Amino acid sequence: MQSWDKNQETHIVRWLRRRTLIYIANNSVGSKMWSKSFILDSDGNVHDLYEDGNLSCAYHISTTLKMCELWKNEAVANVNSLVAKLPLNGWEEMDGPRPGGLVIYGENKLHRAWGTKHVGIIVNDSEAVSNGSNGSHIIDRHPIDSPSQQKREIIGYWWHPDFEDDDILHMQEDVFTRKETPVHKFDSK
Repeated sequence: MQSWDKNQETHIVRWLRRRTLIYIANNSVGSKMWSKSFILDSDGNVHDLYEDGNLSCAYHISTTLKMCELWKNEAVANVNSLVAKLPLNGWEEMDGPRPGGLVIYGENKLHRAWGTKHVGIIVNDSEAVSNGSNGSHIIDRHPIDSPSQQKREIIGYWWHPDFEDDDILHMQEDVFTRKETPVHKFDSK
């Protein structure tokens, strides 16, 4: 592998989106940042769209993906909209869980009359991060198959092709010779 020369005028770098996504997801644990979003109805009433975080999983995931430039659309309010737009954003279905991928859960009625799906970001071989669908209303780390205190049906896994060579330990030696956006060296004075 080519060595890093700090005196070189430009360096070719590659943004490790998967690693960045997992880092952001892990560091969102404990946050209530995604628990509320307000809407104004036609009668002039203000409503909390996400029921104090109970329904914020698609919002959490779509905004986190947007931060990593893995989502081109506006943030979405429900999992059905998120899943419909995943292919439009370059995501592909995959057979099983992989760190950095998304996991989609089947409907669960929780405390309401209608069922809601759920989504999380897989952060390692056994855990995912999503809003606390167990009533905690905060972002939580949990076993991949149990986003609440009970197991939940998994209806799909999604992967982004930009992740394929994201792990620097497994990159080919020619990674530094690819045509990427150069980063210019700044003079330190």
